[in-house]
Amino acid sequence: SSTHVPASLAVRVAHVQDAAVLAAFAASCFQDTYAADNDARDMALYVASSFGADVQRRELEDASVTYLLLEAEGALAGYAQLRVAPAPREVAARAPV
Repeated sequence: SSTHVPASLAVRVAHVQDAAVLAAFAASCFQDTYAADNDARDMALYVASSFGADVQRRELEDASVTYLLLEAEGALAGYAQLRVAPAPREVAARAPV
């Protein structure tokens, strides 16, 4: 079988207006990745507290958080969250993000 390669891929910085789409996509990705290995009630509680337009809007308004969005043919296909904050003690690096 052949792999479909999108005609256009773009990476861009997310904006506050992206909060709802980002929240839905991130919640779906989290559930797809971790639901099989976790209790359904625990998953529902975590998703409800960690994802949602208001949650992602607050993160997008936070100067220490940057979301990068990957768009394939104009649709959200992936994301990365970068948070500049003090690193845990276990991370021994000069300037970790």
